[in-house]
Amino acid sequence: LAYHYVTLPLRNVLVAADQNSTENPHDTLKRWDQTDLTYKVWNADDFMYRFGPIPVGLEDQNHHYLHRQRAFFSSCAEHMKAQNESWVVFVDTDEFVAINRINKDDLPFQQEEMETNSSRYERWQQRQLLDPVGSTVMDAIETSRQIAPLEPCHVIPRLLIGALENETCSDMDHIKDLVAAKGFDYSQLSSIRFVQTAPKHSFYPSKWGKVMVDVSRLPSTSLATKPKSSHRPFRECPKPLRAFEEAIVHANHYLGSWERYSARKDVRRSRGAFEERAYFSHGMACDMHMEAWFEQFVDLFGVATAKFLLGLSD
Repeated sequence: LAYHYVTLPLRNVLVAADQNSTENPHDTLKRWDQTDLTYKVWNADDFMYRFGPIPVGLEDQNHHYLHRQRAFFSSCAEHMKAQNESWVVFVDTDEFVAINRINKDDLPFQQEEMETNSSRYERWQQRQLLDPVGSTVMDAIETSRQIAPLEPCHVIPRLLIGALENETCSDMDHIKDLVAAKGFDYSQLSSIRFVQTAPKHSFYPSKWGKVMVDVSRLPSTSLATKPKSSHRPFRECPKPLRAFEEAIVHANHYLGSWERYSARKDVRRSRGAFEERAYFSHGMACDMHMEAWFEQFVDLFGVATAKFLLGLSD
């Protein structure tokens, strides 16, 4: 919440309580009662049966979860549209949305591509206009309008951040010093603690992207239709694959520590599955400036309140 409060900026959040998690979302959310963040928590009964009873054959845990997820996406989008919201991002708590500024590990854009793939070149031009570190995702959306508006369902690629901690970004040193000096728990700050990434320009292991949807521009009939996938929830959404060099924003998917990963009781979250994804070191997240939110957050709320909102003090 703290990260997205600064970087989106998040002001309205709807949470689907995970029945299989050992964590209670109310414990985190109630800390924000004295801020301008609006939140609501839905339990399964609030949306689970939106499309009728769970179909026969979906009793196993994984398919039950997918049915529940799709019902939530549709219900959430309608809820946000009714509240006159515009952009809504559908992410899990371990996915952090970030602006995709051009950096040194970007693949070069070839001259012939400018002529044969105008849409990719258009996105490349938009990225060159993105605001400096400290600006928000909404700033990036507005800036990109100088070239072309984003489609109402915009795919954001994901990038897996593994569990290795043997390398750090030199640009983060002052942030780590601030964390230590002010008594914050470094181990709880994933965006600073973990920086080693899976390959940027490969489908595996980051896999399908997520979506950012302008619900104000989607018809109610679309929002009311049962989604086929959490990665492509509405008919206006394109195939959930987008090359990194085309993306205005992306989502860093933090694997985190084993303790964090295993907190959600999901049969797919085995130790083997964790280790298969934990040790990627194909790149560094240093140029993404993922740490910048922390200093802004502390400046905004002060040390004592920032610790409280992060759940690091009572």
